[in-house]
Amino acid sequence: MSAFRIGPSHILPSGIGMVVLFSGLLIELTACPPPCPQTARPRCAPCPQGVQRPPAQKPDCAELCTYFTYCRARRWTPPKHLAKMILACATQCKHAKAGTDSMKIFDGIKSCAVNRSCVDMVSCLESVEAKIRASKPKIDPDAIYKVDVMASPTLGPPDALVTVVMFSDHQCGFCRRAYAVVKAALKKHPKGLRLVYKHFPLSGHVQGLLSARAATCVLKQGAKLFWAFHDKAMAAADLSPSELLTMAKTAGANPQLVSACIKAQQGAAAVKADLSQGEALGIDGTPTFYINGKRYPGFLSEPELDTAITEARARAEAATKSGVKPADVYRHLTAQGSTKLKHLPAKRSAPRPHSRPRPRP
Repeated sequence: MSAFRIGPSHILPSGIGMVVLFSGLLIELTACPPPCPQTARPRCAPCPQGVQRPPAQKPDCAELCTYFTYCRARRWTPPKHLAKMILACATQCKHAKAGTDSMKIFDGIKSCAVNRSCVDMVSCLESVEAKIRASKPKIDPDAIYKVDVMASPTLGPPDALVTVVMFSDHQCGFCRRAYAVVKAALKKHPKGLRLVYKHFPLSGHVQGLLSARAATCVLKQGAKLFWAFHDKAMAAADLSPSELLTMAKTAGANPQLVSACIKAQQGAAAVKADLSQGEALGIDGTPTFYINGKRYPGFLSEPELDTAITEARARAEAATKSGVKPADVYRHLTAQGSTKLKHLPAKRSAPRPHSRPRPRP
C-alpha cells in the first residue's frame, strides 16, 4: 500500500501517494535532526505567548511556514536549521501551482492554522489529505504503463527479467532512502534486475534541478561516471554549483567540461524530457517506481520492493516461457501499457425505481 509519509512514526493511507512538494520538509518537521535525543514528542507543540502568534486570518506562505515550522520544531531544532526549514517551506509554498494537490495541501494547512494557538500537525494533515483523496478518482493499482527508457542511464544487465524505472530527485529525502533500498536489491539480484533512472526534480527544489542537469552533463562523459556522481549527489547535504563540480571531479569527470555543459544548458533538454514523461504519467511526487510497467508511488521498504520484484519476475518468466527473449521482456510486457495515469471506472449509483401511484381502495 502506498503511504503519505510524514515521519518515522506516522504513516497515513494515501491517494496522493507521497510527499509531493513537502518532500524532505515534513521529515524535518516531525523527525528529530541530530544531535537531539530521539524521545517521544507531543503531537501538539504550542507556541509560547508573545513569541509567535497564530494567524488571525488565512495566512500567506511566509506566515504559514513561520508559524507551523516554529511551533512544531522549535523544541528540538537549532535556530539555523529552523530558519532553513522556514525558508524551504515558504519557497515550496510559493511555487505550488494552482489546482494541484500541492496547492490544495498548503491551502488546507493554512485553514488549520487560523486562530489556533496549538495546531496538531498530524491531525491537520490527515484531514487535508483525506479531503483530497475523497475528491480524486481511484487509481487502477493493476494498470501497466509504457515507460520508454529513452536515453536514460541504466544500471544492471540489459537482459534482466525485471526493470525498475525510478523517477527521483536528488534533493528528496525519501528518494535517497529509496535509492539505498534499490541498490541493495541490485546487489541481491545482480543478473535479474535493471535500474533505469529518470530525473524528476520537484517544483521549488532549485538545487535538485541543478543537480539533475549536472548529472546529465556528467553522463555525456560516460555511464560509470554518471553513477559515481549520482551516488555522491544522493548522499550530499549541499547541492550548490561549486559542490556539484567538486563531486563531478571526485567521480572522475572533467569539471571544466561539466561546468561548460551546465552553462550552455546542454543537460536541460534531457531533464525536461524526463519531467514531461513523468507529468504525462500523472506523477506528482517522488520517488515513483514502475517495475516491469506496474506503478508503485512513494518510498518502498526492502520487503515491499522484494514483493514487487517477485511479482514482476513471475510475469517476466511467463513471457519467456511463451518464447519472448529475456532482452525483449520489458518491451513485451509494456508494449500495450498506458502512457497516462489510469483510473478505475467510476461507480454508478443504482437507478431509482420508478414510483407507481398506489391504487385507491
